[in-house]
Amino acid sequence: MKKIQAITFFIVTITLLTSACSSKTNKSDQLNKYSPVSKDLYDTIAHLDSFFFNAFNTRNFDKLKTLVSEDLEFYHDLGGVTNYDEKLLIELNKFIA
Repeated sequence: MKKIQAITFFIVTITLLTSACSSKTNKSDQLNKYSPVSKDLYDTIAHLDSFFFNAFNTRNFDKLKTLVSEDLEFYHDLGGVTNYDEKLLIELNKFIA
């Protein structure tokens, strides 16, 4: 009796795992169907994202500073809380130099 229960449990488990892993969901279809709630907000975020990473990649420190608030605080699990003056300017200067 226990042998039949074990075999039944094994078959049900394999069936469930197989059906869960063989999902036909196409992630690119999900991405193509995305429509932002606010097109203006979406466009603003995309523009500022482009602006920020362009400044970062071209090492334009003055442009980058205009996009980061001096109220920024960063918490690192090893070093704790650092603020704009302590961390951001020091690290950006190292990277840009």
